This record gives sequence, structure tokens and C-alpha cells, in this order.
Amino acid sequence: MSMCYFSSIAQTDLSGWVFDKKSNESLAYVNIQFINSSYGTLTNEFGHFTINTSSFNTNDSILLQHIGYYSKKMSVADLSKNNKVYLEEDIFQLTEIVLLASSPNINSIIDSVLKYKNSNYNGFQTDALAFTRDRYINNIKTIELEKKKTNIDVIDTDLMNNFRDKLPRESYFYRDFLGRMYINQPEDNSDISLKIDAIKTVELDTKEIDELKYFNSVFDSLFSNTNQDEYWKVKSGLIGQTIDYNNGSQVDSLPDSTQTTQSTLKYFKSNFKSKFIVTDIGNDTFWEFIHKSKNYDYSYVGTVFIDYQEVYVIDFRPRKKGLYEGRFFVNLTDYAIIKSDFKYAKGRFGRNLRLMGLGYKERDFSLSIAFEKKHVKYEVKYFSYSQTRDMSFNRAISIQKRKKRFLIDKKIHELKVDVNLIVSSSNTYEYLAIESKPLSTNEFNLHIEEKILDVIYVDQFDKSLWEGYPIIQPTEKMKQYKSKPKLY
Repeated sequence: MSMCYFSSIAQTDLSGWVFDKKSNESLAYVNIQFINSSYGTLTNEFGHFTINTSSFNTNDSILLQHIGYYSKKMSVADLSKNNKVYLEEDIFQLTEIVLLASSPNINSIIDSVLKYKNSNYNGFQTDALAFTRDRYINNIKTIELEKKKTNIDVIDTDLMNNFRDKLPRESYFYRDFLGRMYINQPEDNSDISLKIDAIKTVELDTKEIDELKYFNSVFDSLFSNTNQDEYWKVKSGLIGQTIDYNNGSQVDSLPDSTQTTQSTLKYFKSNFKSKFIVTDIGNDTFWEFIHKSKNYDYSYVGTVFIDYQEVYVIDFRPRKKGLYEGRFFVNLTDYAIIKSDFKYAKGRFGRNLRLMGLGYKERDFSLSIAFEKKHVKYEVKYFSYSQTRDMSFNRAISIQKRKKRFLIDKKIHELKVDVNLIVSSSNTYEYLAIESKPLSTNEFNLHIEEKILDVIYVDQFDKSLWEGYPIIQPTEKMKQYKSKPKLY
């Protein structure tokens, strides 16, 4: 890693990097907080952070904490002078304390983790001031379109080639959210309930290319010119799907902007819940290494003390069938996993399917997560989830307009195209609970959330939008990235 330094971003901002003292590697998701204050932040996945000091004096103290490392306290003045911050591992062997002590029985520890997981994690309600960041990078590696048949005059080879050539090969999306999240996790570990009150939401804006807008308008025109006894269908081989186009249906009385923000809110909540699944230790897909212990080799690393509690540090790597490699920390008082960092082991993949011209492959999965005991139960303090999905499609597609008849529907129009498409999509999702307080089920039920999510759209990351707010530091790529056209 190249030499990193602190620099003054603004008069009241300090920016820097945190490293492992022994390996000199950057440390991701280090907790950085002013002492006697709830204000703080986390380093990003590359160990970088920025913290605003406008409300504090130069002699006020900042505490840097990372599970498995000694905490470090520095004044604002000291932090502004230092060019790097190092944290030292806080791990010792039991043999250093107890003469001839043997390593703990790891299988017994894992059995206890599973035995007590419901009492440790399930059935919590929390009102959390939270920050989330959702990022996607989509790369079109291959796109080939060959027209095989058409009797639709407005769609010809030139239009299809123009669409192919103008389609952006890379598109980038991110959304930052800061607000209150009211989370209700049932005792039976069923689907969580979520309500939100946004403070600020920032999203990368995307621009439309005229040629792509025209292509989109062509199909809108075709679909809208459909009579009551007609319909459109997309087919690929024996697989077919009717297109549900609401031609002539009643228009919603809500303004377009309100419908859009309602849709944005619905997507935001659905997306959060789909990502929050990775925090469920009872999920034997993501947490396979504790549910299918026969597939893994474990090694006892040592012991640390966190909040005066003894915690075992355990590394794991897969045998022939395991997927993951990484480390987890187990509290020996209640057998709760309080932190874990793991990823797909080298050469391992998630679902990997290839059938009849369709391909799907999950790779480069990683998860960093920390739990904090609040209000009797353990709650998620932060998590960072990342995964890449490769998708391919090499088949003929037919778009048909049909007229309903008594026996066999009549084919009126058809466009048939051979498609060869290879796309790679990488997603990273980060969540940070800045502070939280207990929430009763009754309080959750009585809370009325806003029905819309207002979004500030920007062409590129603008740090001034987040001045004074505690957020996870954006990556350099996010700062430098300018909006590109939408991926249709």
C-alpha cells in the first residue's frame, strides 16, 4: 500500500488512515468517536476516514476502537499532526495466563453459539440513528444483437445497432441515507418490520442518452397502441411472459413526483431488508461456517478482553466443501458472536449455474459485521456486505403482438433477435448504527412514518452535503466518479 497521510480537507475536518501496526495493512470499519459524545464515524473498507471537529476543542479526545485491537486515544491536536495511526492487536494465548492451559474446544463453542443465538439476537426492537450506503457497478462485457425476423417497420438493423453502440458499458449507482430506522425483529426470527424517517438521502443522478430515449419511446408507442383484445408477449424458446401494459387503465391521481418518491421509499425498505438477512446468524447460507462445522478447519488464535468480557478469537478455512474463510470473535460469557470478518475462500464461488444459454455466478463475497449488546439483546452496530454477480444470456428472444381468438391467438407482429449478453454487477452495502435506544412493540406500531423518501440527486459525490454529519467516508472512486447514462 502506498504511503498515506492526513490532510486538512476543511478548517474543521480531519482526514486520515488507520493501519495494523504489525502488518501495515489498512483497517476497515474502525470505530472513531469523540469521548463523552455520540458523534463519530467509521473508516471505510480501505481504512480511510474523515471526521468533523467543528463542535470540539483541540484538546478534546478521540477514541479509535477496533475489536481485536488495543484502543487508542488521541487529542484533536495530536490527530491533526500525525500522518498515520497504527493500532496494535490485543490478542494473547491462554498459555500466557494459565500454566499449561490447553486451547478451548472450538466445536463446543460453536455448539453453544447456536444454542444461545435466539436468546442473544432474536426479538429486539430498536430506534437507531443510522447511515446506509448502497453502491452498484454494472459492467457490460459483451453485447451482440442480430436481427432474425421483424415485421415492425420502426425497428430495423440500424436502430438496433445504434442502441448497442450507445449503451454505456459501465454504469455506477450509489445512494447514501441518514435517518432514524425503527426495526422490529420478532422472537421467531421471521421477517423484520421496518419504518424510517429520513434526515437526508443523496443519490447519484443519471443522464439519459437521446438515442436510448428514442429506443425506449418506440416500445412505449408500440405497447400503447394495443387494443383490448390484443396483448404483447416475450418468448425465449418454450419460456414466455405476457407484458402487462396498463393501456387505458385509470391513472393514479397522485402527482408523478409523489409516485416516484413513494416507489423510492418502497424500494429502499425492501432493499434494506434483503441485505439485513446477512446479519442473521441463524442463516445457514451466509453463516455456513458455524452451521456446517464438518466442512471447516478451525484454529484458536487467542483471547481478548472487550468491555471486561473474555472473548475467544477463532480463525477458519474450508475443507473440500466449505465456502468461506475468515475470523470470528465469541463472548465466553453468553456465547454471542460479537464480530466476524469472512469472505469466499480462494477458488470458491456461490451459486454457479449454466443452462440452455443462461449463466449465473456469484463471486467475491465478503462480510464484515459487528454486534453490540444494547437493551439485553445484541444489535447490529455495523455491517458491510459485498458481492459480484456474473450473468450471461445467449439465446433468441421473440417479442410478439397477438390478437385473442377462440382457439389459437393470432400473431400480428413479431421481432426476433439473437442476443449474446455478458454482464458483471458488483454491489456493496454498508450500514452503521450511530446511536440507538430501546423501542417497544407498541411504540413501533404507533409510529407513523413519512410516506415518501425525498432524494437529493447529484452528478458526483459532494462532501459539502454531508458536512457535520457522521457518515462512512466515501472511497476515492466515489469522489471522482461523475454520473453516466442510465443502463436500460
